[in-house]
Amino acid sequence: MATWLTRRERWTQPPRHVRSGYRYAVGLDATPAVRPVVIGDLTGAGAWADWARTQVVRAGGTVVAPADAPPGTPALLLSRGVDDDDTEVPADLAAPRLHQVPITVPEPYNGGAGSADAFRTRLLAACGFVAPPRAGDQPPTRFPWSRPAVRNLPVGRDLPGRTDPDLARLRELLLVPSGARTVVLLHGPTGAGKSALAQAYAEHFAWDYQGVWWVSAGTRRSVLRSVAALGAELLPADRMAGRYGETRVLNAVARPQNRRHLLVYDACDDLAALTPDLLPPVEGDVHVLVTTRAGGTADWADHRIGLSDLRPEQAVARLTDRVPDLTPPPRRPSARRCATSPPRCGSRAPGCASAAPACARRATTR
Repeated sequence: MATWLTRRERWTQPPRHVRSGYRYAVGLDATPAVRPVVIGDLTGAGAWADWARTQVVRAGGTVVAPADAPPGTPALLLSRGVDDDDTEVPADLAAPRLHQVPITVPEPYNGGAGSADAFRTRLLAACGFVAPPRAGDQPPTRFPWSRPAVRNLPVGRDLPGRTDPDLARLRELLLVPSGARTVVLLHGPTGAGKSALAQAYAEHFAWDYQGVWWVSAGTRRSVLRSVAALGAELLPADRMAGRYGETRVLNAVARPQNRRHLLVYDACDDLAALTPDLLPPVEGDVHVLVTTRAGGTADWADHRIGLSDLRPEQAVARLTDRVPDLTPPPRRPSARRCATSPPRCGSRAPGCASAAPACARRATTR
């Protein structure tokens, strides 16, 4: 049965991690303390590694580095074709003590609505996890390239990449759904990259949500306008929702059939003004990011991530990357000037992406 589910017909006997998974499923073994999995994204896209890690962790597994994996650990080799001769497996993933599990990822936009759930089941079965049937009120599985129908995000920002440590920390906080509202407070000075970090998370992990919505939270009125716009998308037939019916809209976001949504309250510098009636209900499976320059806290915040100014060497490195034709002497003075007068050139602050070269050259001629 395990061989058939994983489509590995050449296995005369399933490997140890598959056997143990099915023995646990039928009650022959107790729950293992750690069910390690190594993930290797040979596609080079990065998004598939995030997607596979999400499925493994939510199934009860632990993603480990190849060097930390015990013998017999399954190593998922995600590629666009297992027979592709041009795909080279890194030496750490090809180690004999690991059990290589080649997985061909689907091509974009190829397959029906249920193909993502089917692929998730096959991937988990190959790792020894018996995927439980999905409950009717759980959000459907989507592929990394998919986007939610309800979506409102700003454009034109220079966003952090997938390897950004702050982005990884934020994803870690929101990886395992709690079934209740989860609020993460992103705080720091002007130009530290709070809004860019929130948008990067929303862009990279949009496939994990039914809806992603950006709320301008500078004032109570701006929050009401943003929520009303969300209501027009989420409840198009409800006239009250389009007329500042914030309670009606936010309650709709928390309904089981709409789970899970991501709301980003941007530039909320007065935390006291973000009253409970402007937030989704606590019992809703909703993720909320709040960006603020305020250094305090709030009763509704579950987690906090603090961002700080760039250090001088970080500013120099970003200037070098953005403006490669700068000569070495002016780089450090210009970086020091940019680091102390936000928005910094090459930072994650809004507007820096398009003005970075000109800003850098102006700084060197002052």
